[in-house]
Amino acid sequence: MKATKRGLRIPYNWDFSLLAELGKLNQNSKVLYPVVEVYAADKYSFVGSGRTAATVYERKKPVEAFIEKAHRCGIRFDYLWNGITLGGPEWNPELQRNPHQEAKALGQRFCQFCLPVAKSAILLRG
Repeated sequence: MKATKRGLRIPYNWDFSLLAELGKLNQNSKVLYPVVEVYAADKYSFVGSGRTAATVYERKKPVEAFIEKAHRCGIRFDYLWNGITLGGPEWNPELQRNPHQEAKALGQRFCQFCLPVAKSAILLRG
């Protein structure tokens, strides 16, 4: 297994210019813990983000634009689905098709990277 780079993994609010600022910050030799990964969720998705919609900003560009910008700045990007509870239907084959269909809609990059991280959370690694 590949060693994980030491640094911070922080929530991201879809502010496109923030990625460049984090990239600049990471270049500073005095920074002990650079931002190595950001994770974000859309305001509305089939599962949710684990936060109320009022606290999640709306994405204005395609997810691929954020992934590419993050990667250019040396930062990994993860898209998160994190439902507080689905009430049990997560085992239904019909519902299990939803993440793949939504990942396809988000962009081709995500179709191969669905990682379950908890009973009702899924991380899409970009």
